Amino acid sequence: MQPGIDLRIRSMIKALSETVLPAVDPANKAAIEQLHITLGSLALLNDQIDHAYAFEIADLRDLIATLAGLADHVGTLSDSSREAAAAGEAVVAGPPVSLARVRDASNAVRAAVADEIAAAYARLDGQDTARLESWLLANATGQIARERAFVAATGFDVFPDTLQPIGALLND
Repeated sequence: MQPGIDLRIRSMIKALSETVLPAVDPANKAAIEQLHITLGSLALLNDQIDHAYAFEIADLRDLIATLAGLADHVGTLSDSSREAAAAGEAVVAGPPVSLARVRDASNAVRAAVADEIAAAYARLDGQDTARLESWLLANATGQIARERAFVAATGFDVFPDTLQPIGALLND
């Protein structure tokens, strides 16, 4: 039986905490600090692993929706943007694929969004640009909420009382 990812991460945390950390010279503050950062990162990764695929798919869906919404503000999208959106939609609608493939699709759609926004800024006037900016900010609230929830375990959020559970934001 293959040990699960969570067990392997917990084993790494235990080895670093119980064997490596005590062996580090207490005077070597930088090494101790780096070990604590590594331990915290592994703990966060262990918390995130169950939600990673759903998080990436939700990100891709939002990017596709952003690209579609941009068409309402900028007019016709470029061929490459439409192709990136179609490829992303195929990943979302199809059978599960690797996280790397989901990220590749997200990166392509994200680049298309950036290109369309840059093109819009080049041709829109001030009032239309302001409307576009307002829409983009309002459109980003879902992704921002997911990103905040995804790293909530770090304890660094300045408004922790407003955090929602990541599972609820991902509908999983």
